[in-house]
Amino acid sequence: MIEFPTPLTEKALRDLMKDERYWRTSHLEHVAYRDRIQEGFETLYGTEPAKLDATGRVINEDIPGPSRPTGE
Repeated sequence: MIEFPTPLTEKALRDLMKDERYWRTSHLEHVAYRDRIQEGFETLYGTEPAKLDATGRVINEDIPGPSRPTGE
């Protein structure tokens, strides 16, 4: 089983995806390796569907929206 790098980041997972075990479907470890990478993404982002706004765009709650005048 592969060990995740510390800290676990998207870049670290994408680097692991460059390994032939991930992209070569005939590799004996392909399924287990791919599943482990998916586990990493689920750890980072969860498994819930993304929240969408009224136009269908993904709402990123980590980025603050534009500031609005409060009328004070």
